[in-house]
Amino acid sequence: MTCSQWLGSVARESSLLQQHAVISIPNPIDTELYAPVPRKEARKRLHLPPDKKILLFGAANVADPRKGMALLLHALKTLSTRKQADQIELVIFGKTPPRLAEKLPFPARLMHYVSDVETLVDLYNAADVFVLPSLEDNLPNTVMEALSCGTPVAAFRIGGVPEMVAHGICGYLAAPGDADGLAEGIEYLLFKCAEQTCRENARDKVLNHFAPELVARQYLNLYQQLLGEKEGGNE
Repeated sequence: MTCSQWLGSVARESSLLQQHAVISIPNPIDTELYAPVPRKEARKRLHLPPDKKILLFGAANVADPRKGMALLLHALKTLSTRKQADQIELVIFGKTPPRLAEKLPFPARLMHYVSDVETLVDLYNAADVFVLPSLEDNLPNTVMEALSCGTPVAAFRIGGVPEMVAHGICGYLAAPGDADGLAEGIEYLLFKCAEQTCRENARDKVLNHFAPELVARQYLNLYQQLLGEKEGGNE
């Protein structure tokens, strides 16, 4: 059992699993908890500026090389040369490396570890875009949480991310490791896409694919199939 089609395909290629069926069913998300709220109210609660374009990035450990901080820094430096760069502000949550703020080309609010879900939901809703610069990931919770709150995602086309982020519809997918492409995606989502449509598409993507009742139905169908095969084998 895997939570992404990508991991399922990797498992099927393994010599250890050639004689086994591999089923892929995604993890669900609480769509009532991770839900859109008015951005103005979320920013007010977080004391974030109401008139800036907020770019959100977060991970349990931002310093983990797999989370792509080096690539994000490259993308941000590219983005800082664009004409609307003065409208951008960063918000980063999670464990951060020392003196990170000094390396960032934009004003930044470092939230460090966020322990309560209510604050996390406000962060997603306060953001205009969530960025995931990881080069290794499966079906990241942060991406699903952002989309469920109606926040589009800029990321690399890796792992199970394309199963969540529809390119040009609810986010932007750059080629793996292409930091300039990631910068282009962030710029597109911040300034060029139809904002309200993109946010609605993000929410719809989650409701139509990752809502708890949909995932539960997939498990129920699987169990019924397995029980049917077992009963058939006993006849």
